[in-house]
Amino acid sequence: MGKATTGTTQHVGGTKDQGRTTPPGHGAARTPGADVAYDASVQTASARYVDKPVFRSDLVTIGLFRCAPRSPHFRDSGPPESFLFVFPRTAVEIAHEGQRPFLADTRVATVYNRGQRYQRRPVDPRGDACEWFGVDPILLADAVASIDPRGGNEPRMPRRGWVSCPPWVYLRQRNLFNRLRSGPASDALGVEEEVVLLLRALLTGAAERSAEPRPESLALVEAARRLLAESLGTPQTLSGVAAQLGYSPFHVCHTFRKLTGASLHGYRTDLRLREALNRISAAPRTDLSDLAQELGFSSHSHFTARFRRQFGVPPSAARNAKAAPHPRPRLGGAPESQLARNGDPPSAHQ
Repeated sequence: MGKATTGTTQHVGGTKDQGRTTPPGHGAARTPGADVAYDASVQTASARYVDKPVFRSDLVTIGLFRCAPRSPHFRDSGPPESFLFVFPRTAVEIAHEGQRPFLADTRVATVYNRGQRYQRRPVDPRGDACEWFGVDPILLADAVASIDPRGGNEPRMPRRGWVSCPPWVYLRQRNLFNRLRSGPASDALGVEEEVVLLLRALLTGAAERSAEPRPESLALVEAARRLLAESLGTPQTLSGVAAQLGYSPFHVCHTFRKLTGASLHGYRTDLRLREALNRISAAPRTDLSDLAQELGFSSHSHFTARFRRQFGVPPSAARNAKAAPHPRPRLGGAPESQLARNGDPPSAHQ
């Protein structure tokens, strides 16, 4: 996601070279017109590389990125040419230049300043799959100033490279992107306002985050997050997880909850549900019972109940992009200091 250009409002989902945009470190759209739907069967041997905008206006650009681990662009696809926030659909390790790497999974949104260099390493065999949102510098500066007036008027994304992504934010960005993929935007104003809402929610959560814990604690939690991301459908025990990480069960359990605000079980369930959301929205005919079993839920009813509890809608509502309900932003019921925390996951990023 890097060359996020702005200009006349357009739906550019299937137009060659229109609104060419590069997500952070992702190159230009090299496969225009290709089928770029999320594909759970992408193999590591594939060299697939797709970077494609689906919407562009004077203020925002929205696009998708798909890069298989064996693509020559995977490790370093260049610095972004815009300010971006990105929603991962597969887990990948990101390392900003001069900083420690962190795991980008579906519990976080990664952020990039214009010109920021970084590299990635594979975690999921499907490679890097994500949706990216480029924003105008003045729009970003205003958003930052609205949260912290002392920060000046400079456009900047949070330095650590990621922000926590609450369930309602994850669902709203999925709904927005699916609507844009299904056809031209009927109202650019509505799309732009939705992006502003997402941006402010993420920045609010980042502003409320406390000081960095000790490096060794961060390293432990990063390793635990990676283990959970790599084994979504695999049964786990606390003693088994602790043994794989090389720490005592108590230390793993205590440190993970202290730094993330979530239990290991709760964090893994959240990852499973977001994976399910991605699968269902990409393939509406997905059998929900089979999906529930594959992701480790005890039954279809258990899966449906957890999905509704997490996103406020049943799995069936995610099948149709145009009909999918819009979760309400939690701006009124809870103070803004809680807006985007939701178990703020740690980063090894300093």
